[in-house]
Amino acid sequence: MLIKGFFSEVPCPLCGEIHVVRIHGYFIRKVRDAETKENVEIMIFAIFCEIARERKDQYTKRILPPFVTPECYANWNSGRIWRGFGLE
Repeated sequence: MLIKGFFSEVPCPLCGEIHVVRIHGYFIRKVRDAETKENVEIMIFAIFCEIARERKDQYTKRILPPFVTPECYANWNSGRIWRGFGLE
C-alpha cells in the first residue's frame, strides 16, 4: 500500500502523471549481501499504468532498489570492458 500511496504524490515513471498505480506483480530476486557475502532474497514489484497503455507506450515497469543493477549494465560497466577500449 505504501507504494501505491507514493505514486499518488510523485509522477508515474511510465506516463509522467500523478495517479494511483496498480501493482502488476511481485518477484523474488537474490542479491549478494555486502557484509555476509551470502545470497539473500529481496522482493521487487512491477507496476502497471493504464494511461501509458492507452497511449501505446511502455505500460509496465519493474521497480528495483537502487543497489540492484541490471546484469547487462553491470557487465558493460565492468573494468575489463573499459580496459578493452583503452578507457580505464
